[in-house]
Amino acid sequence: MAHRQTADLQRFPPVLGDREAPGTTDKIDRFLAIRWPSLPCVVIDLDLVRARCLALRASFPNATIFYAVKANPAADILAALASVDAEFDLASLGEIERCLKLGIAPDRLSFGNTIKRETEIVRAYRNGIDRFAFDSIGEVEKIARAAPDA
Repeated sequence: MAHRQTADLQRFPPVLGDREAPGTTDKIDRFLAIRWPSLPCVVIDLDLVRARCLALRASFPNATIFYAVKANPAADILAALASVDAEFDLASLGEIERCLKLGIAPDRLSFGNTIKRETEIVRAYRNGIDRFAFDSIGEVEKIARAAPDA
């Protein structure tokens, strides 16, 4: 079983020079040059994650943008996005629990799985989540029964 590594890039602040600009991969390149991991891993610049989230939000000022937790549920990613007040789209009870354990407020969460068990809706609702995605009358009826004020 492969071991997942999380790299601390805080010690590798961005450097601005003639060829470097905010949002480039230079910080990651310097990290890899200094501390080449022995195992395959993904190295993500959390400053860049935050910056891209803010840029996307600025590009769509009249929209509420939700990060799909299933895309990458790593705690460091979720915490970075939470620090810039991101909203989160959740597809499972596990993803809900993960976000709540990180201290993300339920009013920033949406249970976006369009096919959910009524018991899952109840659990999400009891945890303070009142936004649910649906794509059929049957899903709306389940939400109405299980989360009447959602």
